[in-house]
Amino acid sequence: MKHKKYLIFIIAVWAFLVFPFAGMLFWRSDETTENTELASFPELKTDEGWNQEYLSKMGAYFEDHFALRQYWVTANALLRSHVTQSSATDQVVLGKNDWLYFSGTTADYQGTNLFSEREIYAILHNLKLIQNYVQEQGSAFYLMVPPNKNSLYDENMPYYYQKGDESDLEMLTERFQQEGISYIDLYEAFQEKEEVLYFQRDSHWNNQGALLAYRNLMEAIGKDYETYLNAPFDVEKSIAVTWMKCFFQKQCRKRTIISMIQHLILSM
Repeated sequence: MKHKKYLIFIIAVWAFLVFPFAGMLFWRSDETTENTELASFPELKTDEGWNQEYLSKMGAYFEDHFALRQYWVTANALLRSHVTQSSATDQVVLGKNDWLYFSGTTADYQGTNLFSEREIYAILHNLKLIQNYVQEQGSAFYLMVPPNKNSLYDENMPYYYQKGDESDLEMLTERFQQEGISYIDLYEAFQEKEEVLYFQRDSHWNNQGALLAYRNLMEAIGKDYETYLNAPFDVEKSIAVTWMKCFFQKQCRKRTIISMIQHLILSM
C-alpha cells in the first residue's frame, strides 16, 4: 500500500511536469497580453547550415507557447503576491495596500547611483546648447519632467526601501534654475495637491494628473487652452502623456547624453 502511494505521487508529479509540453498539442499559447513578440518555431537547418542556436531558440519558443501559459503566469503572480508577498516580475515592486511601483525607479528613490557631477554637467551643457539653438530659430524651449510615482506617494513603499536624502530630479531642478534652463517643475505642482494623481497599480499618472501637467505646460508657454474643469475623470488611462518616462531609469544612462536629450525633445 505504501509503495502504491509513492507510485501515485511520482506519476502525479511527472504528469504535472510534462503537461506544459505535452499540452501544447491541444492548448498551445499563441497570444499574450504582454508587449512582446512571441518567439517563432526555430529551423533545425538553415541556408547557412545547421542552426547552432537551435536548442536555445527552442527553449525560448517553449517559454512563450507552453500549454495554458497565461493561466500559469496568472496563478504564479497570485501565489507570489498572496503567499510570499513578492512580485512575479523584477520590474514591479509590491507595496503595501495593494500598491505597485516600478522597480526601475528604486535606485533614484533611495538616493543611490545618482548622476555624477560630470553627468550633470553634460546634461546641462547639452540642454543649454539645444535651448540656444531653438531660441535662435525663433521658437521657445521648455523642459518638463514627470516625477516618479514613489517620490510623491511613498507611504506604501515596502519598509526595506528607505527614501534617500536626494534624488536626480532634485539635484537637476536646482541646477536648471541656476543655468537659466526653461524648466516646468511638475514635482512641486503635484506635491501641492492632496488627491492622488497616479494610478495605484500602475506607474503612470491618472487623468487628473495628466490634466494638471497639461495645465502647467499651457500656462508656462502662455497659450490659451481648454481647462476641462467639468470633464469627468473616470476615463481609462492613456499612456500617451508619459513623456520621458525612462529619463531616470538605469538603462537610460547607457544612452549618450545627446540621444537622451533628443528623445526628450521629440517626446514633448
